[in-house]
Amino acid sequence: MKYAKHLLVIILIALVLRMAPVALQQMPISYDAPFHFGHAQTIISSQQIPSIEESVEPRPNSYPPLYHLLLAGTSLASGISPIWLAMLLLPIIASLLPLSAFLALRKKNERGAMIAAFIAAVLAPLVITSYDSPANIAFFILPLPLLLIERGKRGIGGLIFGSLLLWNYMIFLVSIVPFVIAMRRDKRALAYAATGIIVSVLLMIILSNAFPWNIHSLKAGMEFTSFNLRNYELVSAGLTLLFVGAILAWSAFRQNGFAFWKAFTLISFLGLVGSFFEVSFRGWEQIKFLGLGTVFLIASIPYSRNLKRYAIVLGTIGLLFSVVFAFQIQYSRISAVDVKAIDYASNNLWQNKKVLAEPSMSGYFSYYTGKKNSVLTSLYFENTSQNSPMPGGLEYLMTQGKKGGNEYLSDSNVQFILLNYEDATARGTAAYAGNPQIDKAFEVGYRENCPFWFLPQAYSCGELEAKVLRFNK
Repeated sequence: MKYAKHLLVIILIALVLRMAPVALQQMPISYDAPFHFGHAQTIISSQQIPSIEESVEPRPNSYPPLYHLLLAGTSLASGISPIWLAMLLLPIIASLLPLSAFLALRKKNERGAMIAAFIAAVLAPLVITSYDSPANIAFFILPLPLLLIERGKRGIGGLIFGSLLLWNYMIFLVSIVPFVIAMRRDKRALAYAATGIIVSVLLMIILSNAFPWNIHSLKAGMEFTSFNLRNYELVSAGLTLLFVGAILAWSAFRQNGFAFWKAFTLISFLGLVGSFFEVSFRGWEQIKFLGLGTVFLIASIPYSRNLKRYAIVLGTIGLLFSVVFAFQIQYSRISAVDVKAIDYASNNLWQNKKVLAEPSMSGYFSYYTGKKNSVLTSLYFENTSQNSPMPGGLEYLMTQGKKGGNEYLSDSNVQFILLNYEDATARGTAAYAGNPQIDKAFEVGYRENCPFWFLPQAYSCGELEAKVLRFNK
């Protein structure tokens, strides 16, 4: 292959950027990691996909099952723990996106395909979201059904497109309208895709009890996530809109064969703008979708000096931001030291009492201690019942307990509030010190140095501490 050596270098760059924070911190970078490896562990131990997720109260498990099956199957085949696989699999697969983009685009525009591969490797919105979601697997797969249909293999292409639902809801939902637009004259491709979707929905219902009416309280979780990301989301959104807006306008009247990616990028663009007014648009998701759209739209523009200059500017800025994110800003949600605080809370928790922590920390508490019913928030907060205490716990963490906090803690039977460095920086939890009914039960401090001392410090840099606060009725 003409560009094989160049492509290999690009993939290595992508791998280094995505694996750097994993190697530096040696903990899962993903916010959702404990939910994913916890489910995989349940599949391994029970030999089936759990239909009910236990935490605070029983809830139906409606999460797409393929990633958890992949973690469980890989763990059984390799003997590697699911927690390590959750740390490694997604960034490794995300590092292969340049390969997927190049193979899908090279017949249309070989030079453009190589530029697209490089942008896929270094663009910050794609690098910083390489850890959290099986959407990264869907990103790698998505070009395949489009390529197969283009080459006349409509059956397998349509079925693969429908199977995206089994990996990730959001990427599937954002892709439906663009797929219909791109295939509007190909009724067979649409029919096969519809068949794939129906089969996937049936499998979701059979395997995961995923009925739509089982899902409640979506907004509480989205507001909490947006609150946590507020320091980074505006910068990422601004940069993404700046570059993607130019690419979208530039490619609007260009080469045919990119109808899917033009519609996909436009819908994501509108979704990101909408997220400034309504959290349900999930701006943090739209940013990475726009990054993906940018990669493919670049190849729709005929090669020229202007495109080369633009690609150099975009690639350089993307690489610089990605290096800073990879080596300094990207962080694991807990450190090895934080596990000591988890152990203290678990060992000193009274019967029928509860622990309040942010959802990822709660997930680690459940995983390390097995006490799933002793936490008040969870990474599964999007599927809580209407009367669940979880939304109240998320609000308490966001407002530092200013809105009737003591009453909530008392009514919810809370004994401990479990905090780490992210809580202090992202949510201002030092305010708890002014509450006369809260005292410090446990504390462990440590220091983490970050390489770029002249840049703003990340949550995980400097003097850090994990602590357990005790609520006294």
